[in-house]
Amino acid sequence: MKHLDPGDRLATPPFQLLSRERALLRNGQPVKIGARAMEILIALAERPGELVSKNELLDRVWPKQQIEEAALRVHLSALRRLLGTDEQERPLIVNENGRGYRLIADLVDLKSTQRTMEQLRQDFPRPLTSIIGRELLLAELADLCRSRRLVTLCGPGGVGKTTLATAVALEISETHCLTPVFLDLACLDEAETIVGSLIQRLGGIASDAGGLENAAQRLAGRDYLVVMDSCEYVIERVAETVEALLRAAPSLKIIATSREPLQAEGEWLVRTPALDLPDADGDVTIQNVLRSSSARLFVERAQAQDSSWRLVEADLPALVCICHKMDGLPLGLEMAAAKLSSMCLSEMDGMNDELYFALSSGRRTALDRHRTLLTAFDWSYDLLSVEEKTLFAQLALFESEFSLESAATVAGDAFASSCSLSGLLADLVAKSLVVADQSSGSTCYRMLRTIRAYAASKRHQVLA
Repeated sequence: MKHLDPGDRLATPPFQLLSRERALLRNGQPVKIGARAMEILIALAERPGELVSKNELLDRVWPKQQIEEAALRVHLSALRRLLGTDEQERPLIVNENGRGYRLIADLVDLKSTQRTMEQLRQDFPRPLTSIIGRELLLAELADLCRSRRLVTLCGPGGVGKTTLATAVALEISETHCLTPVFLDLACLDEAETIVGSLIQRLGGIASDAGGLENAAQRLAGRDYLVVMDSCEYVIERVAETVEALLRAAPSLKIIATSREPLQAEGEWLVRTPALDLPDADGDVTIQNVLRSSSARLFVERAQAQDSSWRLVEADLPALVCICHKMDGLPLGLEMAAAKLSSMCLSEMDGMNDELYFALSSGRRTALDRHRTLLTAFDWSYDLLSVEEKTLFAQLALFESEFSLESAATVAGDAFASSCSLSGLLADLVAKSLVVADQSSGSTCYRMLRTIRAYAASKRHQVLA
């Protein structure tokens, strides 16, 4: 019999032992097994058919410890019950009294489970529509990602963080021979870990034991660029995990998207801006309006819905207003453009704040949080604390910029001190629900028009 090499699989139906992943499968499904029992099984599997003495097993499983042989027998007895017998009714683990144990199993050669660079590149999401108005930002992000190992794109829902992250990851992976990997953390099950999800994406089987070490082994020897999308859902777990992964895999780079900073060591933060808006006070001509990326995005998406649709001079005032109402958020503009199938631009413009909640024509294949502008904001709102939700709803009273003192006035007695109020306000800024402007030498705050309309819709809930 051939000895077990790292990465080989020991297969005896219905079991498979994946040594590198430290996982035992039964009919392809992970079997719960303790760390010491797994170490014993791997030790026996490394020398299939050979006798492994009890002292060797004791030294391997309990190094530099004085452990009674009874402890070893307990784990081996559990292993023998778990594995049972093979097709010829032979026990898979044989005990030679007083000498040791041997594993009776057939070792089969299987290719490494490590996925190839080409497989990972094919699985990586690619934009199917043009990216408008982001040329300069993409170039700046590419330069930053080449020199830094952890870059986080922050911004409100619908601003296009995922599109930017995947676009820049594809660009620099092709020019710098990096292997791109995409993880959507919003899809994690409660029991799943970020490391386990990464291992599975790389082609392995996640197990309870040795997860970080397993991931580091898979990341070693190849330059990976991992995009971690929607980190706000598991923000604390992400911060801990990225620090550990970056230490364990020196050549690893990570681009994260989140509605708030990770606050992890080595993080470089990029606030993702909305698209620029057309000038509402200047000469409103088709040429001038289409200089703004928000108007160009709307027109392109409108023509994608109806190739015969054309922008005319009479529609310009309504288009300018809609771009401003949508705050230049790509998701809102795309959904507003989709509304042209049921109403004209002037009718859409006349809806005022109701427009935000009428936008429900997202892609059928989009994630739930990207289906509508409302669900995009719900995603952020549901992650807020009770105190944050209360302040968020009260700030909807401001139709323009406001100061900390003004915020304290509308907050009333809801917060015990100005310190707690400023802390909560800072949290809302960090979570991309309030914008802070320090260009005048003092801090002024404001809410995007779309977010303010959403906050106003929540006032009756939190203030009841």
